[in-house]
Amino acid sequence: MIKEVHSSQFTVHSKMIFLFSVFCFLGTICYAESISSTELIENAKEYDGKEVVFQGEVIGDKMKRGNYIWINVFDGKNALGVFLENSALCNITFTGDYEHIGDIVEIKGIFHKACLKHGGDLDIHANSIRKLKEGYRTIHKPSKGKFRIVLWLTAVLFTLIVVMIIKK
Repeated sequence: MIKEVHSSQFTVHSKMIFLFSVFCFLGTICYAESISSTELIENAKEYDGKEVVFQGEVIGDKMKRGNYIWINVFDGKNALGVFLENSALCNITFTGDYEHIGDIVEIKGIFHKACLKHGGDLDIHANSIRKLKEGYRTIHKPSKGKFRIVLWLTAVLFTLIVVMIIKK
């Protein structure tokens, strides 16, 4: 038995397929895939002078140089120096250190294997920066084991002081 396909059914199915394919590929159209620091370092010759997308945590100090600023971006393996205009960094609030987890950013810019402007350093000259996640302050609690050791050593020290006083 042959089923008759109506043109309205065909139109609905083709619209659904079209919408599904647009949603599937929308992510690849909007966002370029980020590259790891290890990939950049190991294949520096290949990426030299090309635009790259790099993601990571802003760490350390923001170092101003006239109208520009240096930041370090750590992707979990390595930190890369990023050189960009001061105005581009206005939305960065936290940089990573002992007391903070830095903002997570996406950098788009030109990768330099040995930048002539910056003494031959490996760096990225950012064209744009986008904050992906806000950083925050961390609280470090001492471990119970360390606390016990401190108490034990304090008791030993106190005992030794008492013994020294008694001997005199």
